[in-house]
Amino acid sequence: MDIQKKEYYIASWSWWKDSTFMIDELLRKNQKLDEIVFCDTWYEFPQMYDYINKMELYWNKKYPKLKITKLNYKTAWKIWTKRSESLWTRWQHLWQTRGFPFHLWMDWCTRELKINPMKKNIKRYGDKKIYHYIGIAYNEPNRVKENWDIYPLVKWKITEDEIEQILIQRWLHNPLYNHFHRTWCFLCPKQSINSLYKLYKHYPQQ
Repeated sequence: MDIQKKEYYIASWSWWKDSTFMIDELLRKNQKLDEIVFCDTWYEFPQMYDYINKMELYWNKKYPKLKITKLNYKTAWKIWTKRSESLWTRWQHLWQTRGFPFHLWMDWCTRELKINPMKKNIKRYGDKKIYHYIGIAYNEPNRVKENWDIYPLVKWKITEDEIEQILIQRWLHNPLYNHFHRTWCFLCPKQSINSLYKLYKHYPQQ
């Protein structure tokens, strides 16, 4: 990290097609981007880890000065075990073991493995002014928030379908999208019945 810089540009990488395309396009357009940050949940598809390695090699080769930071790397399983075995201290589940995530809205796994590590990571930058790129497509205006984040795909008016086609043309397509509309941890309880069926059919080893 350049300690002299007062402004710092980071991009959150979820490995989904939207954020992948956003980052690749920012780099191709020579936009300001100092660091790519992503969180390892420990429960991604093996094919996803293969894709992550592919993209890292690709970007590192084309943009050797780019910094890619992995949060929770080799520690996510400790976070998962600690949280799943801890006890609820409020609400109707008082003193019950948290166990496996079960809410349809944000649960402890999202908070502890993604949101909190991102917040903690921000503290590394000290008093720098942070510009945060978020990969939300143009056809998802309900997900855009009025804050310090930057939404390049919305500015470029790029939709999800367009993104997928461009990534295929660039040979950067994530093969998991051959079966899923969106990707997540393979054991995520928030999956639809259709997604669970595809998991059973195409990825029975999981």
